[in-house]
Amino acid sequence: MAAAVPLQWRHCRVERADLDRFLFAPEDVVVVAGQDGLVADAAKYLSGQPVVGIDTDPGRNPGVLVRHRPADAAALMRAAVAPGGRADDLTMVEAVADDTQRLLALNEIYLGPPGHQTARYRLGLDAADSPAEPQASSGVLVGTGTGATGWLRSLWQERRSPPPPCPGPPTPGCSGSSGMPGRRR
Repeated sequence: MAAAVPLQWRHCRVERADLDRFLFAPEDVVVVAGQDGLVADAAKYLSGQPVVGIDTDPGRNPGVLVRHRPADAAALMRAAVAPGGRADDLTMVEAVADDTQRLLALNEIYLGPPGHQTARYRLGLDAADSPAEPQASSGVLVGTGTGATGWLRSLWQERRSPPPPCPGPPTPGCSGSSGMPGRRR
């Protein structure tokens, strides 16, 4: 796929384990080749750079973030930087702890004990305005439309039924629009 990168562009390969240390430039176009989880992992280290998801094993990865075939990479990279180019803006979820630590995710964030033991939670927008009844659970997933669509598609995959349509315009291996961005876990 490196051959698809325009000659005048600088480029490098970044392994998944190095994403948290790699410095992405504002003008970068990020091409992710693999499964949806890798797109989601890369996205949390970006600040508005376009991401092109390439399915390296078409037909095997039922992802909605890696909807494109390797042969389409060159055209997709050029389109990513073209004025007025079409892109799906996806919402991310952020958790901020009392000690100011931040966690950012494209799909969802798990809130709960690391061992998934049952704990009590009180969920609400504002405790003073809408007191919530305490609930017991092993944790809470706070997700985006991207994460919700991925879970929905994975259920369809397990049942071997036709999956719901992918987001956006028809692309190779994907037809229709669900109205929500998507991902597969």
